[in-house]
Amino acid sequence: MSFISARCPACGKDNEIDSDNEFFYCAHCGKRAITQAAISFSCPKPHDDAEGVPTDTAIVAAPPITTPEEEDRYLKRIFLFLEEGDWGKAEAYSEAVLDFNPECASAYLAKLMTKLHLHEKKEFATQEESYENEYEWRFALRFADEQLKEELDAYSAECERHIYALNEAKARARATAKAEAEARAKAESEARAKAEAEKRRSYLQVLDLLKEEPSVSNYLEALSLLQSLPLGYEQSATIAEQVKERLYTMAANLQTGSTTTAHENALRIFERLGAYKDSSLRAEQLRKAL
Repeated sequence: MSFISARCPACGKDNEIDSDNEFFYCAHCGKRAITQAAISFSCPKPHDDAEGVPTDTAIVAAPPITTPEEEDRYLKRIFLFLEEGDWGKAEAYSEAVLDFNPECASAYLAKLMTKLHLHEKKEFATQEESYENEYEWRFALRFADEQLKEELDAYSAECERHIYALNEAKARARATAKAEAEARAKAESEARAKAEAEKRRSYLQVLDLLKEEPSVSNYLEALSLLQSLPLGYEQSATIAEQVKERLYTMAANLQTGSTTTAHENALRIFERLGAYKDSSLRAEQLRKAL
């Protein structure tokens, strides 16, 4: 046994009840009530937020029912409230019906529709999560007549197919996203490998050029290749300084020459060296001389 405190839906007074029992009789008014309904009735309803907007269902009181005719009228009003999205009144009138008739399947169904914010019963067929474990659904099925039970079973079956299709679609989307991520990762890896291979090729080409007969063209090509490499790659920075120094020496020697061709070649080298030592100044001198 597991005793808990639950409020009687009929008189609103608290009872100590065994939660393992499906029904209990109120110790105050004597009416029979469904345990889960009493537990739900005991839970505090959410209030409006600071701006007066209902956070879920506003607390609304419905007059008690005294005759079966009133029950029928309440049920009609409940489903009109649901159509309009008046969840507070739909909840209150459903509770009033259940206070009068604890075995009203339509009232349990309306309570669940209020909880799920459904405007029409057919929306049960397109829910994204199962509701079959909700006590309102179980009691609605239990107390439903054959026609309503058949209708609810059809909604349940359709909902199951809908959820299955959604899960399949989500699985396909996840698989597609995974495949795309793997493809991007592979492409990025291949691009990095290609870039690394290109850097290595350029670096080895520099080493080959420096092994050849010293010449302005070889050194200029080597310098271009070295400057295309990232900073700190292998010994590229040290080698670049060595190449610049050799080019600077060659250009300085050409500058002392007596021919225009020698001066033009020296100017080309100094311009290529840029800010290295006094290359910019020497280039300016040569431009004025030519």
